[in-house]
Amino acid sequence: ILNGTYPNTDSLVPNNFEVEYEVDTNEFYNVMDRASILAQAKDKNIVSLETQGNKLILTSSSPEIGKIEEVMNINVLKGENIKISFSVKYMMEAIKEKNAVVVLHDFFLSGVYAHEELNSNKNNFWSNELYNSHGYKALQKRFSEQTDENTLLEFPCNFDILKNATGVIVHSSYSKKLFEDFYEKSNRQIWTHIPLLREEVSKNIEIFKQKDDFIISSFGFLDNSKQNHILLEAFISSKLSKIKECKLIFVGESSNPQYLKELKVKIKKHSLEDRVTITGWTDNQTFSNYLATTNIAVQLRTKSRGETSAAVLDCMNYAIPTIVNANGSFAELDKNSVFMLEDNFTVKELEIALETL
Repeated sequence: ILNGTYPNTDSLVPNNFEVEYEVDTNEFYNVMDRASILAQAKDKNIVSLETQGNKLILTSSSPEIGKIEEVMNINVLKGENIKISFSVKYMMEAIKEKNAVVVLHDFFLSGVYAHEELNSNKNNFWSNELYNSHGYKALQKRFSEQTDENTLLEFPCNFDILKNATGVIVHSSYSKKLFEDFYEKSNRQIWTHIPLLREEVSKNIEIFKQKDDFIISSFGFLDNSKQNHILLEAFISSKLSKIKECKLIFVGESSNPQYLKELKVKIKKHSLEDRVTITGWTDNQTFSNYLATTNIAVQLRTKSRGETSAAVLDCMNYAIPTIVNANGSFAELDKNSVFMLEDNFTVKELEIALETL
């Protein structure tokens, strides 16, 4: 460093601002990325930015190629509409290097990106992140198949968020393993494992059963990935289904109408309408009441997306004998604290576990 008199660089960036907007940095980056296609044809990569209420409009043009206009939603914190021009190259580099601590409850963010693209009119929002995180193979898979389900389950779409993180907080070591499986190992991030904290057992509870009832429950959303249909099948084939006081309760709702219909058809087929219940959505107090009512809990998974189950921890918190399978983060649970089946268990093995407990 040379001694001398230098400009006061602190004065170049003001402490107070007349205009403040809140934007989704990932979306803003992608919008600039697309606009930069034409900006690259110019010497200084200049694009124009204009705000109109809660809309941000980014434009770029080239006499030889044409014009690009991108529109995105913003949150206006203060100030009026503005119209400015800037080098898209430098702005993109600044946003790219925006560092923060990331907390991951679910490792897969593909569902969030897909929902935003399909339901919030954010064109190519998911497609861009598929490409940024996983390259052309992910895009090819999405657009070569009739449905998006397999693409959602295969590609986590989170690299843009994780690559610049100063730290990553996860609730299981399984999420870190997924990162290393999908991406090159990186020492830049500091990964910290903090268990998912749960509230203490509710003191104001109501028991939902008769004196002699024996209740088996499964908590959370009903879906193929939660294997509720396997639990129902195991219950039906077990000795417990022949005991009138033994009942099965699915505490939760399903966003899959066809799956829910198939469960109800099977329940009716075996004349178990008075013994097997699907509660639908419940509030927190009702959820706690069902926890206090339960004699055995069954929490199953397949195709884990790196999530940590709050429901299985709630069951353990209420001292309920709990059956799980070794899928994803479930495999990290203390085998002396739960009845753990193999990841790919059979209906017969689950049946035996129910009868054993």
